[in-house]
Order: sequence, then C-alpha cells, then structure tokens
Amino acid sequence: MKYILNQTISSTHEDSQGEKNTKEFLLALAERFGERIPLHQHHDMRLETLGYLKNFKVVPDEESSGEWLLKADVAETVLWTQV
Repeated sequence: MKYILNQTISSTHEDSQGEKNTKEFLLALAERFGERIPLHQHHDMRLETLGYLKNFKVVPDEESSGEWLLKADVAETVLWTQV
C-alpha cells in the first residue's frame, strides 16, 4: 500500500471553471467525510476503488494569504498501473 500524506484535495482558490469554495464549505466537507472515504476513479462510482482518504483537516494556505486548503492522507490500495 502506498501513502501520500497531507495531500491537498480541495481549496478556496478559484478552480479552472472559475468556481470558488468557501472555508465553511471545506469545513463542512471535512465533517461530512468523517473518518475516511473511498478513492474512486475519475469520479465514477461504478469503477473499482483505488484506496481511501482519511485524516481530513482545513488549514490556512501559507503561500496565499486568506486562502484555505482541505488536506487528507491518501492510501492507495490498488496501484494506478494495475487499473
């Protein structure tokens, strides 16, 4: 199993579609996710899961004042190359 610790999974930065999440939204996501959630392929719930995310936390973005990051640890149980 491979772990990627402290990975940014969302933020308050504007995304490629011009949308922005709020800090409150990130906090709500972290609370709703609970202990862990499955890691799906391409947002397709029909495909095999590749692992899971856990240890969610919202932290200030030290590189961009006023922005926030939703971080999680990623556990990869199936290697991408095996899919």
